[in-house]
Amino acid sequence: MKTDNTVERPPKTEEEHFAPIGTIVFITLLLALTALIWFSLYNLQLERHS
Repeated sequence: MKTDNTVERPPKTEEEHFAPIGTIVFITLLLALTALIWFSLYNLQLERHS
């Protein structure tokens, strides 16, 4: 018998621990690719202007 006042909780289900890691990685890579393309085109325009 437990003497402390802690409440026994059932183990958390998979849904409660859900973290969309794949989505976060995908969006991060998409933003990085977009930034790379944007800066490449920006640099190209600067080189043409000079």
